[in-house]
Amino acid sequence: MAFSNRMGGAQPWRTQYNVGRKTALSAMADTTDLIDENMNEILKGETPVLIDVYAPWCGPCRLIEPVLERCAEKWSGEVNLVKYDAESKNKGVKMEFVMGGVHPDKLPSLILYKDGKPVAKRAGMITDDEI
Repeated sequence: MAFSNRMGGAQPWRTQYNVGRKTALSAMADTTDLIDENMNEILKGETPVLIDVYAPWCGPCRLIEPVLERCAEKWSGEVNLVKYDAESKNKGVKMEFVMGGVHPDKLPSLILYKDGKPVAKRAGMITDDEI
């Protein structure tokens, strides 16, 4: 018997325990989630945007949160940091990534947008110095 059959699947568990809904980081606690409804406003703005592509179950995604928290404090006002849940149903955002050639194939991934266009992508663990 598969794990998902015994336990009712991963989705009910995530919903029941509210997994992945909020980040506990102080500087990133009010970080905007990138969704279809706010995508154009965020990506086409004047300020560069660093997108943290994550999944709630991803251990390495949690490990880079302190790095991103320090960067959010350091770059406040210079770069907007937003989060994107790779498991979300936001087809517009996914299409934007595909069309821009930056569809995340590994987690965690960081994608930098400037002037409405992707300019850099990095996947995997990262340190303060590397970012």
